[in-house]
Amino acid sequence: MSNRINRDVLKIGDVFHVRTNKGFWPWMIRNTLDSWGNHDAPVLEHAGRLVIGDVVPGGAKLTEIAEYQKAINSGLKEVRVYRVEHVTESDRLWANSWWLENVLGRPYDYLAYGRLLLKAMFGDLFKAAAGWEWAWWCSETCSLMWLAPNSAGETPWGTRNPTPRTGEKRVVEGKLKDISRMVFTAKENDAK
Repeated sequence: MSNRINRDVLKIGDVFHVRTNKGFWPWMIRNTLDSWGNHDAPVLEHAGRLVIGDVVPGGAKLTEIAEYQKAINSGLKEVRVYRVEHVTESDRLWANSWWLENVLGRPYDYLAYGRLLLKAMFGDLFKAAAGWEWAWWCSETCSLMWLAPNSAGETPWGTRNPTPRTGEKRVVEGKLKDISRMVFTAKENDAK
């Protein structure tokens, strides 16, 4: 499998499930959660192009796909791509709009770390959202963006307190589809 991102396969709402190979916090997140990945970020459309919606310390921002390609090429990151299936293009546009209106530019939710650590150790004892209502963490936004188009009030992540491990579990359950093999294919103009 190639490490080149085939943008033609990506859809709004796909999720980059990321493993950062350097740093204490990515390592701590993976080991605490017993997960492969430590970060989730949705594919979004902004100003007519696909970008990645990153919620990171410092705040929520848009990252060019080319930046992810450079990090993959350098060995800093590995990426799997998950897809929410059985949704309409209209649903994807709603989810995209929700993320841009409610998340972009907002602060990172540092308060959630303690609650998420407790969740990792003791399970989902607390059903209320972890952290501050006005700040976000990465996996939370990937899940909540799908509440906007869903009148049933459900999200494929199945919780308001998801972690990177939650997405991995939903792939195993078939609620999310791992499309990594489709995205990372050898094609001449993929990462431009």
